[in-house]
Amino acid sequence: MRERWGSFSVKDHISANNLASDVLMYDRLIFPVPPNEEERNRWKNNNWKPDLQSKRLEVLGKRAIKIKWDKYRQEKFTNQMDGVLAIAEDSNTIIPGSDAYQMTRIILSQDDNIQAYRGSSKAIVAAAYQSINNLRKSYILKEHEKDDSALSICIRNRLVMPVFTSDEEKNFELALELSADNDFANKRRALYTWQEKIANENINLVDALDELEDLIQQYNENVKKAEKNVINKFFVTVVGATVLAPTITTLLNSPTAPLSDLFSTFGPSGLITLAAFLKFDMKPVIDHKEANAVAMFHDVEQTFLQ
Repeated sequence: MRERWGSFSVKDHISANNLASDVLMYDRLIFPVPPNEEERNRWKNNNWKPDLQSKRLEVLGKRAIKIKWDKYRQEKFTNQMDGVLAIAEDSNTIIPGSDAYQMTRIILSQDDNIQAYRGSSKAIVAAAYQSINNLRKSYILKEHEKDDSALSICIRNRLVMPVFTSDEEKNFELALELSADNDFANKRRALYTWQEKIANENINLVDALDELEDLIQQYNENVKKAEKNVINKFFVTVVGATVLAPTITTLLNSPTAPLSDLFSTFGPSGLITLAAFLKFDMKPVIDHKEANAVAMFHDVEQTFLQ
């Protein structure tokens, strides 16, 4: 079973509640960190709270991977943002300047240094978003676009998240402790192994959903053993699929129906559907030659397509 890593933005460490969900979903968490005092002061001026980040990273220990947010990565960020902001403005989907930090997740997920950390593990690195609104400030995700090169599988899981205490900081630490439990980690990775299987193998959707429902139930029961007080959250993974081509050819012959009606199956906790996943220049994000998770997000809301 391959590990799933999440790459985060310069301010994703701030919410302890969101981090409590993140540590339960990712084997390792990748954060940009200020490389020097000058950059650290810039973070303070932007209210990105670098001192709090240092505290979070200490608690996370070896689960955290620190990548210096240096001049080289900032230049990559600036180059990408210049193009994205211009295209978004042309399409009347202007990204506020204060939200530009969202792009740091993508820069980190593609960073060359991550390979050194991965070693021979072949871990999958996904851009990790803490809400659907944050994801939409970096990508376009919609159900009506029928460009076959842009289509991806969206997998939604309704999972329970433990609420150990009303103290957010303590809740984060207890979630981190639960996430290190071997039995829990195996249940989480089983969900991701299922995702890889559906993306790479030509299997029956109904059978696949039955298996997903069983895996979700096992995961949720494991969480409830640790803590009876829980809340529901929806976790969505956008993943490429090497087996989509013949299916898409059939779907494109029905030009009026939404893709979610043509290729979609759902149960009490799981949903499998097709959607277009695009950059703001309307170019595909997914590489169908290798079926991997590209982005993940969690939200309290069930609806995620526009």
